[in-house]
Amino acid sequence: MSKEILAISIVSNKKLLPADIFKNGQLDPILEAIKSEVDKFTPDLSTANSRKEIAAMAQKVARSKTFLDDLGKGLVADEKAKLKLVDQERKRMRDFCDKLKADVRAPLTEYEEKEKARVDKHAENLNLIAITGETCKSDWMYLDFDVLNSYLLDVGSVIIDDSWQEFKTEVEIVKAAALANIRQAITERRVQDEKNAELEQLRADAEAREEAEKKAKAEADQKAREEAAAAAAAKAERDKIEAEAAKKKADEEAMEKQLKARANHAAHRARIEREALESFQEFAKNYPTPTLCVVDVLKAIKDGKIKHITLNY
Repeated sequence: MSKEILAISIVSNKKLLPADIFKNGQLDPILEAIKSEVDKFTPDLSTANSRKEIAAMAQKVARSKTFLDDLGKGLVADEKAKLKLVDQERKRMRDFCDKLKADVRAPLTEYEEKEKARVDKHAENLNLIAITGETCKSDWMYLDFDVLNSYLLDVGSVIIDDSWQEFKTEVEIVKAAALANIRQAITERRVQDEKNAELEQLRADAEAREEAEKKAKAEADQKAREEAAAAAAAKAERDKIEAEAAKKKADEEAMEKQLKARANHAAHRARIEREALESFQEFAKNYPTPTLCVVDVLKAIKDGKIKHITLNY
């Protein structure tokens, strides 16, 4: 089919003027002829060239629409009175061609959508593998050992076969890089965990030593307190015994002193009484009568001549 496709060929063959196309039903045969040409076309999706032919056919229909639409536009300038009718026909024609174009292109559009979904799915899976490896490489210090191992299993379990289609080579490269990153992260995580365990053991040993020292000090302090308490109690008991002994001795000495004082006092009284009696006897032996003796004795006492005897007034 020549470059003047479909509608152009039909109009030229019938020698139709623009004014004739959009009146007296002349547009319908043209549209039917365009559709007939399209109906003769069998879409084939098996090869790239056949898919291009589908797009080319849809483009021919679009160009036919443009050609006819341009003819209609020319009539607007010459036949303003018929503008409304022409515009209606133009719209009907455009809608018809748009629908026909969509119908013609539908198999290719569906194929392209499926193809895009297929490519997007492969790209998403590739990106997931790559991100997993990069995350393990950059954030291994924040990931547990078990998590890193689970990532290793997930990436390692990715099967690379013909289902990856044209991405097969790329996924092999991405998977190998991700596995290398994950294994390196596991190695660094293991080394760090060993260091952390060693530090934790050192902290635990230090805490145990500190606790043992505290316990030993507490026991020593308790023993010292108990010994001090025992010594204090023993001293208190000794002091008590010594105080009781001293009191007893003082009591005994006081009693002894009191007894001695009593004995001395009794001896003193006896001596006083004896001396007084002897003085009295000595004084009285010179008096023949008791009455005279009593008077003189009283006077003698007053004068202090009788030892140890005084008058209380």
